[in-house]
Amino acid sequence: MADVFLSYRNTDERRKLIARFATILRTHGVSVWWDYGLDAGESYREQIMREMGQAKLVIPFWCEESITSEWVRMEAEMGKDKLLPARLQRVTPPAQFEAIHAAHLETWNGSILDPVFDEFLMDILRRLGRSADLPADTRAELASLPALTPLGPPKGSGAGSGAGTRRSPGARSGGKRGVALLAAGALALVAAAGAAGAWIVFGGGSATPVLAVDNGGGPAATDVPEAELAEAPGWVEPNDPLLPQQWYLGSADGGGAGILDYRRRTGATGEGVVIASIDTGVYLGHAELMRSASILPGADFVSDPMMANDGDGRDDDPSDPGDGCGPAGGDQGADTLHGTLNASLIIANTNNGVGIAGVAPGAKFVPVRAVGKCGGRLSDINDAIRWAAGLLPLVGESGVERFNDHPAEIILIPLSLFQTCPSSLQEAVTAVTERGAMVVVPAGNQRVDVSLASPGGCKGVISVAAITRSGRMPDYSNWGADLLAPGGNLKEDVDGDGRPDGIVGAKYSSGCLGADGAQADACEYSFEQGTSMAASIAAGALALLKSRHMGESAADLRTRLLAATRPMGAVTCSAS
Repeated sequence: MADVFLSYRNTDERRKLIARFATILRTHGVSVWWDYGLDAGESYREQIMREMGQAKLVIPFWCEESITSEWVRMEAEMGKDKLLPARLQRVTPPAQFEAIHAAHLETWNGSILDPVFDEFLMDILRRLGRSADLPADTRAELASLPALTPLGPPKGSGAGSGAGTRRSPGARSGGKRGVALLAAGALALVAAAGAAGAWIVFGGGSATPVLAVDNGGGPAATDVPEAELAEAPGWVEPNDPLLPQQWYLGSADGGGAGILDYRRRTGATGEGVVIASIDTGVYLGHAELMRSASILPGADFVSDPMMANDGDGRDDDPSDPGDGCGPAGGDQGADTLHGTLNASLIIANTNNGVGIAGVAPGAKFVPVRAVGKCGGRLSDINDAIRWAAGLLPLVGESGVERFNDHPAEIILIPLSLFQTCPSSLQEAVTAVTERGAMVVVPAGNQRVDVSLASPGGCKGVISVAAITRSGRMPDYSNWGADLLAPGGNLKEDVDGDGRPDGIVGAKYSSGCLGADGAQADACEYSFEQGTSMAASIAAGALALLKSRHMGESAADLRTRLLAATRPMGAVTCSAS
């Protein structure tokens, strides 16, 4: 049960403000529920109703879009007897709430030093009977957090809007097709989702090392340093037309992780390595995954037929039938195709003259669906992790048991829940790591310490935060992870090509721009950002290293991965 229920219209800009708000409340010992705090196991609506009934305060954040949002208005009505609203823009609340005073946070930039915010915070703490006192070092740390951008005036007010426009993903067919969406969002989660050169970066804190994948795994390597090798015999430069957009595969001077350079010198493709991904499943009709020799039999662990969205519960089919949730359209109504995107980053059909190139196209890939419509049950995710490592059978509705015939050496869990690591999830991670699997996870996109998110904060994982093409941590990424990898930033365009410096991957989208810059009705690829993409790229890089050092233990490979780095200064961790 949470003390405070936060209700808002979900976009990246608002999410940052709400995340900061929630972080400050938690620092004062106040428990908070919002969409990043979804408990796995029930439908979205059921969780809302339960949490709303148990919360002591309900805080709706009024802005131009939330005042017309069916969900926010419904949540405010349900919590009307304990409502304490705030305004993020100068708008008139819905008629039934006009008489309830709303705190004026229209100009709040996330600072605890803002007097209007401080007054609102004191009101919340008084109502909950909590102390406003904080240790001096804690208050200083909160005060030092980077400023955020207020939403700004509503559209049509004459002063412009502080919120950017993003096209919704959607259509899979029809109309003229292009090859890349101009901008798109990233999955939030599970039970719901350096200086110059954005190389893969390892280590937490203010001074972090950077992986250039160019020294064969660091000082532990006993063979000839791979940086000194000539081009590998038989190497062919990929001819995938979107390769120029894949800056994250390129060299350091272009902000990349040096993946292609490493493969060019070593010939490594990830061959002989099995990666399993616990995600939303995959759409095998996409050109990057169609008839792929990399994809092995997978599984669908979504047990709730409503969440499964495919007419049944657990079965052998890891296909993604869609995970859109909530009212028609909008951020929650669109399918994320999250699993398809992440799979393509690793094992996209490469050098076939179509689309993109994968990080480790020679690796084998086991798709494990554990998240569906409106989220996923933590119990399903835990079972999926164990199945991926060969520890647990899949039992479908027929009652027949099936173990994974290809236990994964690398288990990618590109999901992030805004809470400390649940004991059941920790037990699943511990079980597979003791079996010898390496578990790669995103740090999370809540802009907090990774210890406050899971599985990023679980013990035994390799947690991955994001870095941008300009070599900084983006303002969405959690910090304190084991390493950083390219996660993209849709607000950057370092090379000035008119396209955002996101991570381009296989994801059908609509209402977008084609490769020639012309408007297209539908596209097969999308620019995304997030620590899920960073974790997928890191998992692919780990597969490349393992394919070169097949006899090494998981512990040795983890050491090798973290050793294949370059140091970077504190500027890396300042938000871009």
